[in-house]
Amino acid sequence: MPDETFKGNIAEAIEAGKVIGSMQEAFYAGDDLGDIPIVAEAKHVEVKVLHDLIATRDSRAERPRAILGCAKLTTLASFVEHVNRFKDAKSTLWADIDAVNVRAFYDYHEGPMLPRWGRHHSIYSSPRSAEWQEWMGNDETSMTQDAFGVWIDDHMRDLASVPGYPEPAAVLEMARNLVIHSKGIFERKINPTTGEGVLIVKDEHEPTSTKIIKSFMLQLPVFEAGAMYAVEARIRFSLNNGRPVFAYDLFRPDRILRDAFDEVVKAAKEQTGLPVFYGTRES
Repeated sequence: MPDETFKGNIAEAIEAGKVIGSMQEAFYAGDDLGDIPIVAEAKHVEVKVLHDLIATRDSRAERPRAILGCAKLTTLASFVEHVNRFKDAKSTLWADIDAVNVRAFYDYHEGPMLPRWGRHHSIYSSPRSAEWQEWMGNDETSMTQDAFGVWIDDHMRDLASVPGYPEPAAVLEMARNLVIHSKGIFERKINPTTGEGVLIVKDEHEPTSTKIIKSFMLQLPVFEAGAMYAVEARIRFSLNNGRPVFAYDLFRPDRILRDAFDEVVKAAKEQTGLPVFYGTRES
C-alpha cells in the first residue's frame, strides 16, 4: 500500500506534465520584410505563424508591404491612365479574346530567374455600349409590321447614310408606311435580281404597295465611349397566316466585335508602351 507521500509525488508529477504539455513559446523569425511572429506549441509539436498578429501589426503600419488586388476600369482611357501610373519596365498586357478584356499585370516576372507575384493588376472588360446591346438583343427577332415600324422609328439615331444603302429617311418612310398598312390582305413579292421585296396590301378600294428595302446601314459604338462601327442590317420578311412578319439580321457582328477589340488592344499597347500577349498569364 503506497504511503501518502508517494501518492502526493505522483499527483504533482501529473500536474507538472499537464503544464509542460500545454506550454507555448512565442518568438520572431526575421526575413527581408521584417520579423514574423511565430508560436511553438509543445503539446502538438508544431510551429504556427500568428497571422492575426501580422494583420494587426500591418494595419498599424504607415503603409502596406505591397500593392495587391485588381482595379476594374470601365473606359479605355481610364485603363490606360491607370496603367501608366503603376507600370514598370517589366509590366505586361494580356488580351483575352474569349472574355473580350485586357489585363495589366504591374508586378509581372522580371525574367526566368526573377519571378514576381503578379498580384497587382487591373482590367478593362470592354463593356458593350447600350446601342450595341439593344440591336444585338433584338437581332433576328420576329416582329409584326407595326412593331417593326415602331422599332425603326425609335432607333433612327443609329441609322447611317452610307453610299450604296438607303438613306435613313427612306428607311423611316418605309417603316411608317408599314404602320399605315396595318390591315388588309397581303401579298409578298421578291425581285430575284436585287433581292428587294414588295409588300402589297389589298383593301376594299385599291391595292397599294410598299417597297421593302433589302438592307440598311447602322453606325454603332461597340464599346462604351468607344469608336463607331458600320453595321449592316438585312431585312427579313415573310407572311404568317396572311400577315407580314419582319426581322433584321445583323451581318457578322462577331467579326465587328473582334475588330473593335483588336483596336482596343492596339490603342492600349500604343498608349502604354507595354508588350501585349493574347491569352491568359500563368496561374
